[in-house]
Amino acid sequence: MQNNILTFKIPTMLTIKETAEKTGVAIHFIRSLAVRNEIVHVRCGKKYLINLEKFIEYLNTSKGCDKSDAPETDNKFKITPVKVR
Repeated sequence: MQNNILTFKIPTMLTIKETAEKTGVAIHFIRSLAVRNEIVHVRCGKKYLINLEKFIEYLNTSKGCDKSDAPETDNKFKITPVKVR
């Protein structure tokens, strides 16, 4: 008989402070996103545990201003995807 073993990737769940240290994003910004339910998280008592992979995905695909909404610049600034330190 064949063993039916399912394999799941366990998400990396970090506190707000740990998430801020890993990504370089401000603690208060991460907390406000969690409070507004804009990022994937779970609540353990008073603590928020942030799903790191989903948070990075959120940052890299965030709905900021569209290119059509953005003011004209000489391309001095470039948005770079977030990487874990």
